[in-house]
Amino acid sequence: MIKRTQHLVDHSSQRLYAIMSFSYVGAMLTSNYALQYISYPAQVVNCHTRHSLYLLVIVVFCVLTGMILLI
Repeated sequence: MIKRTQHLVDHSSQRLYAIMSFSYVGAMLTSNYALQYISYPAQVVNCHTRHSLYLLVIVVFCVLTGMILLI
């Protein structure tokens, strides 16, 4: 059995969360807008890989800034 002796506390500011959320929404909007210029098979491939790419970018950003992901 593993004992947790330390509770994780999030010290991130609300401003940082707002910036991250607006940048995520902006990326989604521009990505969806750009899909009209590529063929349908490329759109299908893009749809399946886009969400994993966004998750990867968020994780890398959190690691670089020292934030802790509470999943």
